[in-house]
Amino acid sequence: MISNSHDETLKGLNIKYNKNVQFIPENIADKFPNLVGLQVWNCSVKWIERRHFKNLRELKTLGLAYNEIEIVDSEAFKDQEKLEKLSLYDNRIEYLSPKTFTHLPNLIELYLHSN
Repeated sequence: MISNSHDETLKGLNIKYNKNVQFIPENIADKFPNLVGLQVWNCSVKWIERRHFKNLRELKTLGLAYNEIEIVDSEAFKDQEKLEKLSLYDNRIEYLSPKTFTHLPNLIELYLHSN
């Protein structure tokens, strides 16, 4: 959980180089509803689900590289219609459902190497 702070002006959030971070905080959209960029790099995140990003409707860039992600729920990005860049490289992903990226009409860049 992220603290009780609430900031509607914050556009970018970087959570990097922290092996104690094992999941995306579920309340991130409550605290920072207008995020355009979210980077969670080099942490210990193991899976991602729709609930992690559900209300981050302004997100254009999502970086989840250098984690330990093994599972990507097929609807993880269902609410990310504005997402343009998605980085999932250097994780442990072995399988992605064909439906995983179907809800991303504005996706321009997708990085999946080194999984």
